[in-house]
Amino acid sequence: MEELNADIANRGEFEKRLKLFLKQIRTANGGIIVFIDNIHLILGGEGVNDAANLLKFMLSEHEICCIGATTLDEYDKHFEQDPADPVLKKHFQEVFIEELTVAESVSILRDGLKRSMESHIRFPILDSAIVSAVELSSHFIIYKCLPYEAIDTIYRACRNIFRARMDSSSNIIDRSKHEELSSDVTETTSLKEKEDTATKDDTSEIDLTEVKEESKPFTLKHEIPKGVDSTVIIDIFSKLTDIPVSTLTKAENNRLSIIREDLHNRFIDQDAAIDTVVETILRNRAEFPVKNQPLASFLFCGPIGVGKKTLARAVALALYYSEQSIYTIDMSKYTEANSIYKLINIPREEHKVDPEQNKLIKIIQQKPYAIILFDQIEKVHHEFWNILLRYLDNDNKINKKADFTNTIFFFISNINEEIDLHFRKEFFDCLNNIIYFQSPTMDRLCSMIHFRLKLIEKIYKKQNFTIILTWKALDSCLKYYDQVRHISLLKTYVNEQILNPLLDSLSLMKHISNTKVVIDINDENEYQVQFG
Repeated sequence: MEELNADIANRGEFEKRLKLFLKQIRTANGGIIVFIDNIHLILGGEGVNDAANLLKFMLSEHEICCIGATTLDEYDKHFEQDPADPVLKKHFQEVFIEELTVAESVSILRDGLKRSMESHIRFPILDSAIVSAVELSSHFIIYKCLPYEAIDTIYRACRNIFRARMDSSSNIIDRSKHEELSSDVTETTSLKEKEDTATKDDTSEIDLTEVKEESKPFTLKHEIPKGVDSTVIIDIFSKLTDIPVSTLTKAENNRLSIIREDLHNRFIDQDAAIDTVVETILRNRAEFPVKNQPLASFLFCGPIGVGKKTLARAVALALYYSEQSIYTIDMSKYTEANSIYKLINIPREEHKVDPEQNKLIKIIQQKPYAIILFDQIEKVHHEFWNILLRYLDNDNKINKKADFTNTIFFFISNINEEIDLHFRKEFFDCLNNIIYFQSPTMDRLCSMIHFRLKLIEKIYKKQNFTIILTWKALDSCLKYYDQVRHISLLKTYVNEQILNPLLDSLSLMKHISNTKVVIDINDENEYQVQFG
């Protein structure tokens, strides 16, 4: 259709071209099969309207054998939802072409396209590159289908290698110059051995370094891959998705298992919550995940300052090596019905979700491996649940343009009791776990304070001194926690009142080896550092 519309100067020229084209098909008596890509383009417009009418006439008279291709979205929009032209739909038999599996895509690339691509680019494509391109495409590039995205990735890798070779050939050092530099290195080395004075030795060493640095680019320019392998493919996906290369090459289950111990050290009295989150994610990854359904959904309940959001950030750091992969949505801004529809960018009158304008879907399209954190979920308007449950319950109309398979939902609430009165039962059915965060005990708070002091001892481990916190000073910290009931505020208090003055005092002391550093509090309720 694009070629028929190209370079049209006068009105009616398109119709002449189309009639001439269809006349040639008619004279072939069924010997030509017409394939129309993007067949939805013949519906609507001026000249294309005539194309649809002429095509319907020839189809009804069985004068043409035609195959049309379009996407599901365009088919729903132009053929299913638009009743203006039901005759054209009647003459076509619907055939749904499913996306190829990973194994089928690898087979097509390896047995079919590999040879033609190698003959075009003139360097080999390894099987490891094909497997990596297909597997990573199926995981990270979910808004495009296999094998198209895998083929595009391999071509990108080929272009990068070809460009590197061209840059290398244009900047290569002449052979004669390289030989001259090599001889200079040899002469300078022999000269250095003959020199006796320290001044001349220093001069020759500088000259030798300069010559070697000048000749070094000759070898570096030729360190280019001989073909497309898995490392080149992984590097491309790392740039596309902003995920480090080490993340793409390591198993996430191993990272979670290793990070569990670190999480236990960072959080106070939340061992059950940490174990539940890690084990749920590991179990869901081991099982066969439901397509488009979130990997895991958690409801964190508990008082302020016990580490609910901090644990979510730690999980994001453990899974994706970046806290930027977590998106926080403050639900206290969506207490009214109108504000709910601002979240998904649709008018309130349209009680449906438009994937083209949906903020959440756009987030997952850009970064399919992400964590969505809904903060203060108890304050949101009740209309929000009608939309949210469709995400959690794998609604195909919503999730057909974004794959939530690798997305984790965290719902944060400061309510710790009677949560049944604040949330709908359907919401609980879609959750993997409801985790209650408890206030830490005094023993765990004392351990946390002493742990932070031990970190100072490790920094100055060469001085080999011991930090002692008196019971009076420790009791003052615990009384402050009773007032604020917030662990983060307690950590800030310890840093400002104890650790910062301690570090200032240690920096002023010259000889503190094998001594005791005592932290006490005076009658004016001020912390003081004493060396004994």
